[in-house]
Amino acid sequence: ANRSIIDMAGYKNKEEVIGRSVFDFTSQGDRDRAMQNLEKIFIEGKKAYGDLEEYTLVDKTGREHCVEVSSSIIHDNEQEPRYIITVVRNVTRRKFEELGRIRFIKRQESLLAINQTLSETLDLQELLDKASTKIVGIMDVDASAIYLLDEGRQQLNLGAQSGFSTGFVSEIGTVNIDEDEISRLSQHRSAGIRLAESLSEENYSRIVDAINRDKFQTLTIEPLRAKGKLHGTVCIASRAAHGTTATDMELLRAVSNQIAVAIENAALYKDSEEKAKRLQLISAISMIIGSSIDINSIYETFSQGVKKLVDFDQSNITLIEGNNTKVIAATYSVETELVVGSTMSLPSTSVQWAVLNKMTNIADDLAKEKQFGVDNIHFKEGMRSAIRLPLYSKGDVIGTYNLLSHRPSAFGKREQQILQELTTQIAVAIENSRLFTRLKQHEKELEAANRALAAKTLDMEINKSLLDSAYFNMAKTVVLLAESRDQHSEHHSERVAELCRCLASKMGLPEDEITQIETAAMMLGLGKAEIPESILQKPGPLTSKERAELRSYQMKAIDMLRVPESMDGVVPILEGMHESFNGEGYPGKLRGNEIPVGARILAVTDAYIAMISNRPYRDAMTEERAQDTIRQGSGKQWDPQVITALLHVLK
Repeated sequence: ANRSIIDMAGYKNKEEVIGRSVFDFTSQGDRDRAMQNLEKIFIEGKKAYGDLEEYTLVDKTGREHCVEVSSSIIHDNEQEPRYIITVVRNVTRRKFEELGRIRFIKRQESLLAINQTLSETLDLQELLDKASTKIVGIMDVDASAIYLLDEGRQQLNLGAQSGFSTGFVSEIGTVNIDEDEISRLSQHRSAGIRLAESLSEENYSRIVDAINRDKFQTLTIEPLRAKGKLHGTVCIASRAAHGTTATDMELLRAVSNQIAVAIENAALYKDSEEKAKRLQLISAISMIIGSSIDINSIYETFSQGVKKLVDFDQSNITLIEGNNTKVIAATYSVETELVVGSTMSLPSTSVQWAVLNKMTNIADDLAKEKQFGVDNIHFKEGMRSAIRLPLYSKGDVIGTYNLLSHRPSAFGKREQQILQELTTQIAVAIENSRLFTRLKQHEKELEAANRALAAKTLDMEINKSLLDSAYFNMAKTVVLLAESRDQHSEHHSERVAELCRCLASKMGLPEDEITQIETAAMMLGLGKAEIPESILQKPGPLTSKERAELRSYQMKAIDMLRVPESMDGVVPILEGMHESFNGEGYPGKLRGNEIPVGARILAVTDAYIAMISNRPYRDAMTEERAQDTIRQGSGKQWDPQVITALLHVLK
């Protein structure tokens, strides 16, 4: 034996080795194979034996080393095998690296397998079911479960499981957790989560009892996090007592990351799908609201549209009238005291609460808390939850839009968001109704005045001014409704008007001319009211026919503004905004200073705001790119002096 083999075996000198059986240094598992190889050499008379062999060498301390062995036979004078010379090479490090590569390959194969499984569907439930089943095979465990976090209700809800008993699912299907528990789950960074540290004592005891009843030896959970957000947890359980190794935890963490990303993608897909449907329905509901001046006459049809978005059993609109509240529209599935025309003293009502707090009021369970006197009526009629949303007019709360349900906790963040998108339109419809009522009243008063006081022309002029103002307000209402149809151009006219005022002021125009330009900008969206969705939401360039149709709607909208004399200075601005500085625009092929200065200002500002806004056919430009595009059109489409002033204002 040479020095190297002595050192490997853990001895000081060769005298401690010489004379001992080779099997003293061979692991128990390799001895039979080693004996068989010796038989081939000495008993069967084979002169040598094949390729390199690997054995496990056991040193003096009992530690194992992987060695590669190559042997040669020495014969005596009669050519009988007498001795065997063995060359031993320590390949422990190489074997360790090979095992590491094998583990890495297995890990990659496992991740690829679950990635393929998760990429097969965007349906959340199908995704969870497939993932929980796949985890059992990948992790070599007996059961797995995926819980999803409902942050609003502070619950972990079982989304899918494989291998757990029905008793476990029944008892641990929902786990109520507080904010501290959510925080600990979200921020945990160690290899696996120690339940006793992350959950409350009550939750910990429940889970341990359920695990013991299912006769599991180990339970490991890992948070599902994507982009720093906690989506839930994945759990694995095993009936074997070997525990979970660091390698297992590394794989579990990688699997959890993939599941979390897949859950987020599925949620985003579902959310985008729901938003598309929601926008479609809201657009339809908006058309219903805009179809009539009398809100009560279309309220039932309107409510049927809302019910497709938010489930409810009763709804009504209640407005402030002096020191009272009055129900002006209602729909309900059961008999109720709060019918159209019902009044109630304003103090201590949900309407007064909305006036004071200027926010939405949600009652999750009227059986537990009755915040307002009317809640006793609702609860008696079988209602369990309610949401009351403030209706605003000119910044003031004028009433509430109220929905009620037989179910507790029927109205969450999603429902609140959807309903808040509708309250503005409801308020506009109410204001239109009130405005129409006032206009009808003014009309009657004018007729009476004309019959009785034909000579009082001054009164007629005053009422004419009111009608012009009403006409303008109605036009503004139409613009708001038209722009609400297209999420990409919502508030476009307001932004253009604001920039027009800044630009016109910078150019030193008189205040009355600035006001006309600003008014023209506010009327930009008037033509959109009748534009078909196919043109308004088209994701690509318009055809020449569609452009011609778009222009016809624009010209019709301008014609509507010729009625009130107060718009005399606004119409030329709107007519001239499509002219080009080089004379190649429309409708009059005007050139240079032939185009009204207000039209030249409006054309540039409208184009710039459109460039930096999202459109169905493109994403918003950066401000730098938009300004470069404006510069490129200087002297062609737009007035160079106006562009210079615009760039100075923007800077």
